[in-house]
This record gives sequence, structure tokens and C-alpha cells, in this order.
Amino acid sequence: RIRLISIFAVLSMLFFTALTLLSATVIPVEDCGCFGEALKLTPWQTFYKNLALLPMALVVWWRYRPDKIFAFNPLEIVLTVTFFFLTMYLGYYCYRHLPLIDFLPYKVGVNIWEGMHAPVVEPGETETVLVYRNIRTGKLREFSLDDTAWQDAEKWEWVDTRTTDEMPAIRPLMSEFSLRDAEGDATEEIVTAPGRVYLLCVTSFDRLPRGCAKRFAKVVRRAAEEGARVVCLTPQPLYGVTYHDFGSGDVRCYNIDASTMKTMLRANNGMVVLEDGVIRAKKNCRDIRP
Repeated sequence: RIRLISIFAVLSMLFFTALTLLSATVIPVEDCGCFGEALKLTPWQTFYKNLALLPMALVVWWRYRPDKIFAFNPLEIVLTVTFFFLTMYLGYYCYRHLPLIDFLPYKVGVNIWEGMHAPVVEPGETETVLVYRNIRTGKLREFSLDDTAWQDAEKWEWVDTRTTDEMPAIRPLMSEFSLRDAEGDATEEIVTAPGRVYLLCVTSFDRLPRGCAKRFAKVVRRAAEEGARVVCLTPQPLYGVTYHDFGSGDVRCYNIDASTMKTMLRANNGMVVLEDGVIRAKKNCRDIRP
């Protein structure tokens, strides 16, 4: 049903072309968010992309105007419904488990400690530059805000004010990652520990499902058999040095920022497995099978 789909394509492209123009001018945003973390586009890039797609949608709509809008046959209905439910199931599966592809920094194979100290180039601060013309000679000269020579109105005439980028700023990719408790920062101790470390991530102990607690208890027992370390991470406030018993012994708990934990795990409750500081596995709590 190309005519029907082309109508929706034209209408959606008209709407989003106008919206991205607004987001690039009147309501500036940093990223359109169209492709999540998979592909970052600035508002202007998105607007130009829409400008390229809009004429294509118009051509298709114009070409198939004589076709009937509603003329479905049974096979088309079956195929449409099938692909609709397959698409919905993909989103449902990723929501119930973990995304099939992880585009965020804490993906499997990443060394957290190295990532925390890896420099990343990003736009730096801007510098304001004042452009003045010498009234006698007509030559242009640039001044910084700290240089007050331009204040001589008898000698200098204002021409323009602009901003320039300074040297790019450097910041660690995972600089926000931090594990703490009443005794202080334990980040380095945990993420650089040799061997295997099980990180049990809990959003709220009060809302932790019973089945999830049982799976965590099995992980604790398995860690004891392996001689591995197991710790609990939670954004829930901890008072003093805290241990939590999931049903098979106490586990030391550390505070982690809620956004950082969600970025790392992509689930409310689950497990991250480190091997010599490298993320080897991530599981939603319902997928833990010790």
C-alpha cells in the first residue's frame, strides 16, 4: 500500500522537518535523540537529513496518487500484523532483559578503570572576541575582554563580537563512576581487583523481587565456591558500613549513582561480572542462572 504509507511519510516528514528547525534555532537542544546512543546527530544535521528525505517522500506520494488507499488482501494483512508484533516483541524483549546491542560506555569487554582515565575530546569553553576598527587607519583588530584598549572611543570603532573555541577540554569517559560507603571511596579497590568480581546491582532493597533475591543468593554461594568476590551496588542511601543478606550470607554494599548504575546495567536489578577489571557479562536479574 505505497500510497497509504507515502501519505504518512509526507505528513511525518513535514512535521519533523519543522520540529528539527525549531530545535536548531528557537529551542536549541544538544542532540535530537532520534537514534539514541547508536548515532549522535546535531539539530542542524537532523534538519538537513529531513530536508533530503522530504522531497523523496513527496515524489513517492505523487507517483502513487492513482492507487487505492485501502485495498488490503488477506496476505498483506497477515504480513503487516506479523511484522508489527515482531517489532513490538523486540522492544519488549530488550525491556524485560537487556538491549541486544549496547551502545553505552559500559559494554562487555570494557575495562572500567582504564575507561575512567581515558581522555576524550569534547568541545571546550568559548572565548569572546571583540573586533574593532582603528578610526584613523581603518585597520581591524581583535581584542579579548581583558584587553581594555578598545574602550578608547576616539581611536576605536566597534565592528563585531564573536566567539571562538579554545583548546578542547579533556575529561575521562567514565569519570562519574564511583563506589563509596562510610569508609570512603572503594572504586579502585573493586574495579582493579584481580580475578572475578560479581557486582549485584539493586535499585531498592524494599522493592527487590523475591525471585531476584534468591538468584542473588545463588550467585553469592557460587562466588564462595569459586573464591571470587561479590559486592552489592545500590543508589539507595547507606548509613554506615552496610551488609545485606540475600539469603546465603552477608554482602558488602556500596553506593553508586542511580544514573551511572542504569547506564552500566540497563535494568533495575541485575548483575555485572568483572574479570580483572574487564566487564565480561551483564545480566538482568531474571536472566541469572547460576
